[in-house]
Amino acid sequence: MGRRDELAGLLEEALRWIGDSGDPSLALTPGVDALAAELVRTLDGAQGSDTAARHALGWLKWYQFQALPEGRRKEAALEEALEQLTPAAITMGLWELPAPLLPALADRAAPSLISVLEYAVAGSDPTLLSYVVDHWAHLVNATAQGHPERPHRLAVLCGAFWIRFSRTGDPRDLEESLATGRHAVRIASERRHLVMALSNLAAALKGRYDLTHAEADLDEAVTVGGGASRPARASRNRARC
Repeated sequence: MGRRDELAGLLEEALRWIGDSGDPSLALTPGVDALAAELVRTLDGAQGSDTAARHALGWLKWYQFQALPEGRRKEAALEEALEQLTPAAITMGLWELPAPLLPALADRAAPSLISVLEYAVAGSDPTLLSYVVDHWAHLVNATAQGHPERPHRLAVLCGAFWIRFSRTGDPRDLEESLATGRHAVRIASERRHLVMALSNLAAALKGRYDLTHAEADLDEAVTVGGGASRPARASRNRARC
């Protein structure tokens, strides 16, 4: 075990003590603060191999944020909590994260996680794809109702479930794709989000038709697909005016 792992383990023990006590002010004790400072000095700049250490530091800063009075130190503690917890949020669902921070962490993790999702979709590893789709589903669940990016994230999830179904054949993914796509269509207010949601939903409906040969699915796929093309045509027409 390296020094960083040893320090992270000690900090995790301290965090359990703080959590069990119900007193976040214990996170401000000099001994805990000194331990965290030593752990910070061992971190990698790339934030790749030190997610566990950053996760512990993020929880400590979250406790400190709760204990500190209003002011710059409190604001700085919150910002550092978010920064340290973001690497863990990229694999949302694997790590316990402070519930009040989930919406903000989802926003911070989304750009990196969608890049990983694109990589997994382009690759041939079904296990990686499955994990990343699950992480994205957790991120969508952490996205607040009414968030301007929620329709887009749901549309992406619709497509991700559909792709995973096409690779694994699990019918649960197909049904999740349909339900997620319909939800995205219902709440989409921006044209770009609506087009993506309609396109991905149409693909999922066509996939279910190929599986069940139910004419209703084919009819809905044609209707939905036509809906996806209309906003795009309207946008092009306005652009020429």
